[in-house]
Amino acid sequence: MSSAIVSAWGLHDEDLDAGIRVTGLLLLLYAQPVSRIARIRLDQITRTDSQVLLALGPVATALPEPLDRLVLGLAARRHGRGALSHTPEHPWLIPGQAAGQPISTHRLTAQLNQPGIRARPARSTTLVELAAKLPPSSSPASSV
Repeated sequence: MSSAIVSAWGLHDEDLDAGIRVTGLLLLLYAQPVSRIARIRLDQITRTDSQVLLALGPVATALPEPLDRLVLGLAARRHGRGALSHTPEHPWLIPGQAAGQPISTHRLTAQLNQPGIRARPARSTTLVELAAKLPPSSSPASSV
């Protein structure tokens, strides 16, 4: 299954949990590991007049539409999965069952598996697709 197909499906399937939609899209568009997605904090999200930025590394990335709206919606409606974690007083985009903790990588991966997104192969495919978009190297070793 190509990243483009799964991305389109994830963006438009409103029956799918918003956290899974955002996770799947970050995995498939940016090759982010599930472990990193599970630990995205609200302070990594910046909204400007014209775009939504997500700091996945040292430089924030502008999110494309409609992923930007999905991330903002998830941030606005986030709540923990457990009874004690239903509080807005945590820093996580996708909170876990324990109060103040992010969702576990294992749980998030299992949730991705339910609609058929296999994290490791999907991420590998995305990395290959991203690498193919890189310009050829112009180093002296490559011109020999």
